[in-house]
Amino acid sequence: RSSSKEEQESEKESSGAEPTATTTPFRVVFVLGGPGAGKGTQCALLSEHLGWAHLSAGDLLREERKKTGSELADLINSKIAAGQ
Repeated sequence: RSSSKEEQESEKESSGAEPTATTTPFRVVFVLGGPGAGKGTQCALLSEHLGWAHLSAGDLLREERKKTGSELADLINSKIAAGQ
C-alpha cells in the first residue's frame, strides 16, 4: 500500500494515535529461487537501493545451528539429518 505523506497525516489525526510498530503497516517480500539463482544478489541490491532489511532464512538457520545448547539448533539439526 502506497500513501502520500498527507494521507498518512490524515490517518494519524483521525485515529488520534501516533504510529507504532504494531499500527504502522509494513511489507514483507519473499525472494524465491534455486541455488545460485541470484537471490542474495538481488536482495543486496534491493537493500542498498530501497533501504529494505534483508533476512536470509538460510543464514539465520546456519547461525542458530552454531549456538551450543540451543533447543532450536537441536531441532534444526534433527530436521536436516532426517531430510526434512
